[in-house]
Amino acid sequence: MPGAAFAGDYHRVWATSTLVCSDCHTLHAGSVPYPVLLKYATVNELCASCHDGTDTKAPDVISPVTMYTGDEHSGAGFFANTGGSASDVAHDLGVSAAIPMSTKPAMTLICTTCHDPHGNGYYRNLKPDPDGDTSNITVTIGTNMFQQNSPPIPPNAATVADAYKESNIGYKSNISAWCSQCHDKLASNQAGTLPSHFKRHPADVPLNSAGYHADTANWITNPLGNPTSGGGVATGDAVYGIPRLRYQVSTATDYASAKTVAVSNQVFCGSCHTAHGMKYQKNLVWPYRKQTGIDNTDAFAACQQCHNQSYWSGSPHGNTTTGVARTSSNPTGACNQCHDMHDDVTSYNYALYTTNTNSLCFTTGCHVNASASYPAQEADRNAVGYFTTKRWPGQTSYENATYSQHYLDADCIYPGKSYSAGDCKNCHDPHGSANTYDMTLNTYIDGGVYTNYQLCFDCHNETTGPAGMNIAGKYVKNLYSIADNQSGHQIRNSAKSVSNFAGSKLAIGDKLPCYDCHGPHGSKGNNGTQPNKKILSDQRTGWSNLDTAVAANNRTFCLGCHVASNGVAGSNTVEGIAMNTIPVFPSTGFQPHATTGTDSCSDCHGDNYTNNTARNAHHPDNSDCKFCHNAAQGSHRQVVQNGGTGGDFDDTTHHIGDVVGTENVTNADCVMCHKQSNHPYTTDATTIYLRNVDTGAAITYVRGDTSSANLTNLDNFCLACHDAAGANGDTTPFSDNAVALDVNAQFNTANPSHHAVKGARYTPAGASGILAAAFVNGWADNSTLHCSDCHCTATNAHGDGKAVASRPSLIKGYTSGTVYPGGTAGVDGYICFLCHGYLTYDTPNITTPNNSRFDHNANGGHATKDVYRGIYCLVCHGGYVKGYIHGENDTSDINIMQHFLSGAALRSWQRSGANESCNTTGSISACSQHNGGKTYGYNY
Repeated sequence: MPGAAFAGDYHRVWATSTLVCSDCHTLHAGSVPYPVLLKYATVNELCASCHDGTDTKAPDVISPVTMYTGDEHSGAGFFANTGGSASDVAHDLGVSAAIPMSTKPAMTLICTTCHDPHGNGYYRNLKPDPDGDTSNITVTIGTNMFQQNSPPIPPNAATVADAYKESNIGYKSNISAWCSQCHDKLASNQAGTLPSHFKRHPADVPLNSAGYHADTANWITNPLGNPTSGGGVATGDAVYGIPRLRYQVSTATDYASAKTVAVSNQVFCGSCHTAHGMKYQKNLVWPYRKQTGIDNTDAFAACQQCHNQSYWSGSPHGNTTTGVARTSSNPTGACNQCHDMHDDVTSYNYALYTTNTNSLCFTTGCHVNASASYPAQEADRNAVGYFTTKRWPGQTSYENATYSQHYLDADCIYPGKSYSAGDCKNCHDPHGSANTYDMTLNTYIDGGVYTNYQLCFDCHNETTGPAGMNIAGKYVKNLYSIADNQSGHQIRNSAKSVSNFAGSKLAIGDKLPCYDCHGPHGSKGNNGTQPNKKILSDQRTGWSNLDTAVAANNRTFCLGCHVASNGVAGSNTVEGIAMNTIPVFPSTGFQPHATTGTDSCSDCHGDNYTNNTARNAHHPDNSDCKFCHNAAQGSHRQVVQNGGTGGDFDDTTHHIGDVVGTENVTNADCVMCHKQSNHPYTTDATTIYLRNVDTGAAITYVRGDTSSANLTNLDNFCLACHDAAGANGDTTPFSDNAVALDVNAQFNTANPSHHAVKGARYTPAGASGILAAAFVNGWADNSTLHCSDCHCTATNAHGDGKAVASRPSLIKGYTSGTVYPGGTAGVDGYICFLCHGYLTYDTPNITTPNNSRFDHNANGGHATKDVYRGIYCLVCHGGYVKGYIHGENDTSDINIMQHFLSGAALRSWQRSGANESCNTTGSISACSQHNGGKTYGYNY
């Protein structure tokens, strides 16, 4: 070691020195000698007389200092003044002040508080017990620290700067203990609550201690190897990065080993502070605090050297202009906006100024209130479509458990994390992350493939998502990733309605970003007072108080982006795409795409979340009904031809037109009857979701279920259309423009005759005078029945290939080969005989009591045995007006109307005769088919 003197030996007058007592004291100071015969009025003035830079052979400790070339400052720094004036950048000389981080009383600091003016052999003549409590903490060169160049004795200007500059000293131990004699609250490291290991920044601990959140690799490469992570050439040069902080080497044996950079280097008080002071507040060696006239480019550089939060400087929090600004006393975006290294009042984990919960985020000046000009609009997107601002609805909205499902839901904990439900850190890393926006734990960026929204999908998936998550949220990832062109609410460009993609931020086929429909922090409503459910976005006008389970709300939400078929093309812009109008339905009576529509968009495009391929807003059903159903689909039959052959709508009799070989059905016809919200993925192969055409409400019908309740559901479905109003006022709702027959009125129980769908006509049984023998299969004259008893709607309302051409309207027919009582095999029978006894009307013996008074089966007569010869039942019964077989609401002749005796033949005969001899009130003897001399039991 060059030279033999220790720092401060110059003051040891009994050693090799040129300092003499008279340099500081005088025996003849005049009439008013200073205390202890000093040459100056105060100790501080005396010391400053040499150490203020005027004596180039003595180290300069008073600002400004220019002598330490090569280093930014001396090892101890410098005082702001010679004493008597308070300062916030240095220890104050000659000023009574409270001791920071101390339980001890205020004191007035003078130079000799810490230094022995006569020398003592310790480093810098430091006293072992500066606070006078006999702690006796010694700091010795060669034991606790090491120096490369010793100050010469006697001193000279050429070498004094090298001896006292910062880089001349290597540290091993005891500095922190010496400082804590006065700053006794820092005497020991304050343990935190796991996973935090401390409540204030620890000292005298290795960087690589477990859980200390240090990046030792970054520490090794600094100061110049990785300047973006804290290392740099100079402090305050307006270029981010500062020289390496000082450190201790607990195993050092000499200067070289004390200056060896290693992962086990220790932080100590001198790492951040100088003993005398600096130009930066709190004696710090870099601008940790905000000061007038001080460049704050390096505000978090020192912290980064050890901790290397590598994404901090580029994060919204770390931005030096728009970042964290909790207090005006600290630089914007600096670490001390959240961390207070030595806070002796609160002592929270991680040296935070409050608990490490959402309360940290919801501090005044941070995330309490909604972002300015909330909510974001289309103009607030960046170049790739992301909303970089105006998306935070405020603490009150986020903490509204009804409208913010991500808050305090017991299951809302990020996979692999142990935070509380609803904790902001479940989705965000407050120090920044590798992800492009908003410091999210995983990607949540612009459009394209579904992996761009992995932050959401880490939870919203069926394998790693929270166990208690609502089933509607479990399958979302799969609904984005499955291989079809609807997954992820894909961007499409309909050939019928081409949108303007000139300014588009997404390409055709891209998945729609989650943030276009949802606000992950909850909702306050576009109007600021009426939040939306399902954390729906508040972006667009009208998006307030929305519940997409309500048809009107559902339409409002969807038409916030899509332009109604009768709207103005280009009036809505989404992701830079000027949206064209939605295509018009090829039907005049049903226009769900128009503003006048009332159906929920989900009715056609899906609202089923029961499995991972279901159709819903994340995977909308945009398929063409006819395109899909032109072939059998699983357990479902082929429905249409769509240019091919076969299908229900080409059967002998069918809905929508009734001409064999003529198929008029359209997509609009399909959704007129079918409720699409659970299509096509139902819970079983037999459940059919139908639509009440008047109200839009779902009607569930289970095929094969013969219970009265299930068949009544089907009746209600049929009668919603087959009434005076037709389909919500449209009496020609289908593409064939046929009028929907008002059978609801014909079933009126007050009609003279009616089939009893809406209620029994006669009570009790037999009140009509018709004997029980006139019925078969359990029917009676007071039975109620269902539409499906006569029509094949229970099995196939589309069409029926078993019916013959002369029996339209989906009327049932016996299966070929069925033998009727007394009939012949292989002949299709008439629908009436499903209920009415065949034999009653089949005997020629009209003299037999209780048989028919009319010979329905006379050879060459009015035969009704089968449909291929003779007359039909409707010729005499219910055939005068179409639909009268449902019920007689014509009261012009009450006698004719009873028992459906209003057939076309009867009406025609009566009008040509004078005495209405076939009327039941008149004579019947004139007709060869009647026997006027017999008393009959009325069996019909």
